[in-house]
Amino acid sequence: MRIGRFVGPVLAFLVAAAPGFPVVVLTPRVAQAQSQPPRTVGDLSRQVWADAQTGKTDAFSESFRSLPEDSKNPALVGLRKSFDSLDQNMAKREATRATKLQDVQKSLDAAMAEPTTPASLSLALKHAVALWMLSSDKDAVLLEPRVKGLIEKAAGAAREAEAKGDWIPASELFVRLNTLLEEKATYREDAMRLTDRLAMLRLYDPKRFWDLRFVQPRAADEDPLPPFNGLGEDFRKKLQGIDDAMVLKTLANAARLHVEHVPLKKMLVGGLRHVRTLITTTDLQGAFPGIADADARTRLLDYIDAKIADFQAPDSEPGPRDAAVFLQGLERANNASVKLPETALLHEFGNGALGELDEFSALI
Repeated sequence: MRIGRFVGPVLAFLVAAAPGFPVVVLTPRVAQAQSQPPRTVGDLSRQVWADAQTGKTDAFSESFRSLPEDSKNPALVGLRKSFDSLDQNMAKREATRATKLQDVQKSLDAAMAEPTTPASLSLALKHAVALWMLSSDKDAVLLEPRVKGLIEKAAGAAREAEAKGDWIPASELFVRLNTLLEEKATYREDAMRLTDRLAMLRLYDPKRFWDLRFVQPRAADEDPLPPFNGLGEDFRKKLQGIDDAMVLKTLANAARLHVEHVPLKKMLVGGLRHVRTLITTTDLQGAFPGIADADARTRLLDYIDAKIADFQAPDSEPGPRDAAVFLQGLERANNASVKLPETALLHEFGNGALGELDEFSALI
């Protein structure tokens, strides 16, 4: 009786806080439903305990609200005033929520009336998220034809933007779709993939990232942006020291010690998918010229897909030794195709593998 365990100490504290009144200890043996509004501390104790035992949270609250206003007991009078104040504040909250709901509905309609672009869809999704958060019936919001149509349009626009290499608008759309449908995790992998693409750009080609992120048309009265500063942005120095032994030891320890006990095979698949994201992020061609070669890129992608299928087979149970052999094979396949720097390959593979543990683990 979780409510019962809570009610006893709280009520005892409230009664003890009133001078001149003894502490009332609530026990199941004295719990009996009251047909009349409670007029004494003992009446209230028994009524509240009975409500808590049956899980009637509404009745539990009503027991306090039914306290007589003319009670001579200061403790009961104080409780009645507290619940009256609660009711007033709840009513204010509901009135504020109703007003905000109307405003958000209008904003959503206005955004959806705009010509369909990634920017207008993103703005509409922002209002849809606000509508979902304010609504008391969240499932109904997601089933509303207007919102369902918006989700479908936004998902299509996000995939089209990603296919064209428009990473920033694609990321914004997928992140907002994921926020709206977070409980179902429908777009979680998409949002994470686009977040990874931008993080890779930021690490490996910060100048290109700066161009994509900050070179925008600016109003006449706005100051120009400062020029790009590449000081300390050499990824080779940042990744110095990453090698096979570090990655393999990390994976072995993670598989053995992480609280979720994620299988090694799942981490290997996650690492491969992360490398796939790297070599399909076309704006990284400045840092890694080899991924511009379509044939070379296809050869490595085919290798990655084949290995993912192997690891996902029901009878696949790779151990640390298998992981070491696989990692050597991945390095050979890379050297025979796109020729990523070994530290970059290992860094992204390791981050993808650790990403299967939780969203906070990474190779540093």
